[in-house]
Amino acid sequence: MTRRGGNNNLYVLCYKLRPPQLPYPQFNLYDKIRKKYAESIKSFEIKSEWKESEEAKEKDFTWEGKEPRRISQRHINNLINTFTRCLDATELEVILNNSLLGNKDGTLTEKQLDQFGLVNNFNVLRKLFRKKDQLQGDDTEKIFQVIETDDFIILKQLFYVILKNSKTTLTRLYELYHTVKGKAPFPKSYLRYVWNAWDADDLSKLELFFKDYIHMENLIDKVREKIKRSNIDVKMHIPLKLKAYKKYFERYPEEITEILKKIFQERKIAVLNIFRLVLESEVKRLGINVDGFLVSYQFPETKAYYKKLREQKLFFDDLIDLSNAKLEEFRRAKKSGEIQKYIIFRGHYITARNKIDYDWSKVFKVRDNRYKRIECRITHNRTYFNELKIDMETEIEIQAAFTVKYIVNKKSKKRRVKEKYLNVIDINIIENFKVIKYHLATHNNGEVYLENTREGVSVFTYPIGKGNITQKKVLVCPINLLNVYKGQNDTFYELKLNGSVVCKTKEGILEFMEEKNLIIDQNSLKMATSNILRESMKEYHLHPKPMYNTVGVFFSKSDDDIIVVYDDDDKKRIIGENDLQLKLIERIKEKEMDKKGELTDLFYQIIHLPALPEEVRISVLGYTAIHPFFFVLSDHIDILPLLFLIGKHGAGKTTTLKIFMNYLFGTEIKKADDIRSDARFSKFLTEMGFCTLIDDFDKLPDNHLGFVKTYASQRGKRYRMKKNQEFIIEQLYASIGGTANEKEFLTRQDDEAFRLRCIIHELNVNIKTNVNRQLLRKFRALEKELKSSNIIYGYYLLNKAMEYIENSIEGELTTFKKLLKLFNKTYERLADIIEERGVEVIDIRRITVYTLLFLGLEIWQYVFESKGLKSEMIESYLNLEKGNFINYMQKLEVAEKNLSLEIFDSILEFFRQNYYKYAGKKSKEGDFIVQTRFISDYDRWARPRNYDTLKTLTKLAEFQSKLLNRDIKPATQYFFDEHNNRYKEYGVKFYYKEIRKLRGELMNIEDNSDTNEEQLDINNLFDGEESKKMEAFISRVIEFFEEGNNELELSSIIQTLQLDYEKDYILDGLKYLKENKWLQIDKDKVKYVKNEK
Repeated sequence: MTRRGGNNNLYVLCYKLRPPQLPYPQFNLYDKIRKKYAESIKSFEIKSEWKESEEAKEKDFTWEGKEPRRISQRHINNLINTFTRCLDATELEVILNNSLLGNKDGTLTEKQLDQFGLVNNFNVLRKLFRKKDQLQGDDTEKIFQVIETDDFIILKQLFYVILKNSKTTLTRLYELYHTVKGKAPFPKSYLRYVWNAWDADDLSKLELFFKDYIHMENLIDKVREKIKRSNIDVKMHIPLKLKAYKKYFERYPEEITEILKKIFQERKIAVLNIFRLVLESEVKRLGINVDGFLVSYQFPETKAYYKKLREQKLFFDDLIDLSNAKLEEFRRAKKSGEIQKYIIFRGHYITARNKIDYDWSKVFKVRDNRYKRIECRITHNRTYFNELKIDMETEIEIQAAFTVKYIVNKKSKKRRVKEKYLNVIDINIIENFKVIKYHLATHNNGEVYLENTREGVSVFTYPIGKGNITQKKVLVCPINLLNVYKGQNDTFYELKLNGSVVCKTKEGILEFMEEKNLIIDQNSLKMATSNILRESMKEYHLHPKPMYNTVGVFFSKSDDDIIVVYDDDDKKRIIGENDLQLKLIERIKEKEMDKKGELTDLFYQIIHLPALPEEVRISVLGYTAIHPFFFVLSDHIDILPLLFLIGKHGAGKTTTLKIFMNYLFGTEIKKADDIRSDARFSKFLTEMGFCTLIDDFDKLPDNHLGFVKTYASQRGKRYRMKKNQEFIIEQLYASIGGTANEKEFLTRQDDEAFRLRCIIHELNVNIKTNVNRQLLRKFRALEKELKSSNIIYGYYLLNKAMEYIENSIEGELTTFKKLLKLFNKTYERLADIIEERGVEVIDIRRITVYTLLFLGLEIWQYVFESKGLKSEMIESYLNLEKGNFINYMQKLEVAEKNLSLEIFDSILEFFRQNYYKYAGKKSKEGDFIVQTRFISDYDRWARPRNYDTLKTLTKLAEFQSKLLNRDIKPATQYFFDEHNNRYKEYGVKFYYKEIRKLRGELMNIEDNSDTNEEQLDINNLFDGEESKKMEAFISRVIEFFEEGNNELELSSIIQTLQLDYEKDYILDGLKYLKENKWLQIDKDKVKYVKNEK
């Protein structure tokens, strides 16, 4: 735009600043930034005139009463150079980050500096960040000329680096910036935040760390959400646990990480102050209006973690322990001063009057259980704490700076505490206590009341007229009711007794009081406890909340929907009703819930390692995600799968199931030896809503296997008797799975219905020999990392599963109804494609098994994709057109069919050994006909070998029908003998050859096609001892003829052989030799025929 008039030309330079790029890039990304910056320089041009249609107009600019300065073309070029060549906040932060967080001493090498392209005006920055360099003369002024940022933290870091590398003072540096830039770098009051050079090194690193952390955690968005409700003292938390910062520490060199960890461990108050400062700076820079921040630590509120904090001398509930806490600074102090230590203190609130004119807005006291008190002062966030309403004796938890001011005697060097107090950081209200007063009776001598006070539970008699109040104490401590829960069999009361929080039935509460010696008057105890509990419920307006006996996925009657129950939310209270449930709940409390899916990548890596066959990994993955929903689905689907991995020791089966069941959900695998009775087994199934894994499942006794097979058909309940002889019912929640070395427990004739519910994989190769060493090492390293993490990933997985179900079906339906709808939809898809592709499914109910596994895979895919991980393996199975899932189903069906055939192996074996005895009767089609004698002989042979018996021809017919998919029944059969004579008798066709072919074995029963007569290989026909016995028999018979006798009397042979064999065996053996053309038998004569065979 130009203004023409005389010799005056007005040039208006329009420019636009780039917004900062968040999160800030690391060192290796700087080249890209520099190239983009160079491109922006080329986009500037000077116009000699401005058209009216252009967006900018002269009236749009305000000159604040000053005439525009006359400048030459050279001035314009310099101005443009200044604007286009200044380092903005993003680039300056890249350099500062890589200097302070990239090297322990906060400086860079020449090679690193060269990557920034610091030339011409920027070359002065080399002196600022280079090792062993001091700023000279006007270097500082040149530095200020080439930087342009309003970011306080960046300017603060820059001031610190300049102070460290020059001999100037902070005040002079502040004034120089004002002179060079024409504005102050920040309000003068902020000078107190700029660290002294001797204290700044490590803390400056922490400031840049938090600047990165705030944006990576999207805390700015959380601030915006909170100020919608109130912009006064917004409360923000940072994790107290060091592990929470692990993924951020990994961005920096190890030496920097160690410095940051040390600050977090040793300077907890400084960490909070720096976080607040950085957050306030970022919020202000982004134009968000907030009056202030209350910043405190967040940590797991579990017994195990409080115990850990107590061991670290961070948590106290006793003021004597706090006074005795080792404050090393105080022990070493040589001069009078003040020290502060971050602590968490739990006690009871007490108001206090100010006797001295302190410089704070509010003061109170807190007492411990010994009634010892300490003063608490609030010096920050006064507005926030004024809003808190705390009643007398309310139990509170304070995060505070334990402050000790002391004097050191110069002569004696003795230290004397001048004062000590808690400087409050945050307050968490634990409970409000109210006195309960209940009218019991009116007597001639006065009114009788039951009172629950801080001093305990007592019965008071107040006289009508003059007289003394009498007191009869019942309990030494008050009953402080916190919550009431309705369990499956009883009502549970969560209350505080003498400092201990317990959740028990009334009966359990009385037992606890007796165990802890809290009772004074045993006779009044039951009456007092019942009345105090009832009146407390009225006073605190407590209504029974739903209670769950264990962890898992359950149906909530109050919500009319399914919910995930873990020990993470008071609304989903978990109270175990038996010892197994209690132990599991306590074990889970000691672990950390993975609420953000931090372990997703670890599970992703494990499942994609080819240490096990792909179909095994797919089954385990699908089963893991869907099986927690089995309990809520049990009334709505026809079959609930069981998962078994079978193989020899070292196949990796137990480790795999531990990873994807136990480590994932926080449970433990059971051993077969742990199950001593059906009652014990059923108790295991009450423990949780996840899979009860049993190692060495095949070692279970037969009666326990029977229980499992019954349970697999229908979910049950467990009945047990309490101490008071009352029967209670416990629901069985868990599904069942495990490992086995052998598969015999699945191959019995009566196991077919059970097997239909099973997903069975055989692992026959030792993982050590099947997997290369590098892969095996990686698998073990990942397993070790997962085991040591002590984090429960299942919480995140199940919540993501609920999210997936919710998003998969549109409409205003409950999650449970959406789950049923999703199941039915997937079932129909699979049923259609099974029919279309001609997949042979042994039983229609098996489609339910595959539907559930398919849904489990969809859940895992959703979880991985939410973390930006793509699994081509899972995707190939979910894409039904590719056929991977179809092939997977076919493999499982073939494996199931083979198991059914293996059951038939004993029958095939018996027939093969006794072929000569039962092969004489054949149908017209050439199939064998067997009769009742075959069944009785087989059963007699099977019993000592521990095989299942047949008992009837009908049983044999049923077996063949299922294997061959045809209707086979015992009936009158027409058959032909070896002389082609036709007979009819009652029997059943035995499809021996057809079933052998199904087993995949080549049977050479018939010698050749020319004679079409059966020739048997004795080694193929007989096994083990039977084969040896028959060989000996044949040799013995041949010996008779080798002595020169070509023809012998049949009776003589039989009589001689009876010395060693039974007559039936001899007759059957001779018949076998005749049929195979070893002998010719004509009436009473036997002739030996030379047989090349």
